[in-house]
Amino acid sequence: KPGLSAFADQPKKGAATVRLLLDLAQKEVPSTQWSHTPIVLRATAGLRLLPVNQSDALLSEVREVFQESPFLVPENSVSIINGADEGIFAWITVNFLTGRLHSHRSVGILDLGGGSTQITFLPLTKNTLDQTPHDFLASVELFNSTYRLYTHSYLGLGLK
Repeated sequence: KPGLSAFADQPKKGAATVRLLLDLAQKEVPSTQWSHTPIVLRATAGLRLLPVNQSDALLSEVREVFQESPFLVPENSVSIINGADEGIFAWITVNFLTGRLHSHRSVGILDLGGGSTQITFLPLTKNTLDQTPHDFLASVELFNSTYRLYTHSYLGLGLK
């Protein structure tokens, strides 16, 4: 805390907070593994709500910090994800951690963040799928299974 978007007018200070997180990672990850350990930053609603010039400046500074680190930096390792992906990642995480990912009894998620709220769930009936707007549906392939998820992000309707 605070999130990266709090540094909209001070991108170098925002990047410095990321540097602190990488310093913590260096203490936890054995040095022999640094060059094999990928680092990725996926910004969420806080940056989606900023003017493009501010979010771009923050991401550019973070990219610089990543490049200076001893970790593996994949191409496109710093970006802003859309709200649907944010909801899908939360759904996968919760269902994986609760052991329900391979079950027809998955749990839905309501992710109330600072700048947005995501609702994602696996519809139980074809009727629900048929009545859902197409842009609220996403197909996700995991472990040789395809999940047709309802997912929607309410940008600007988070805690802040």
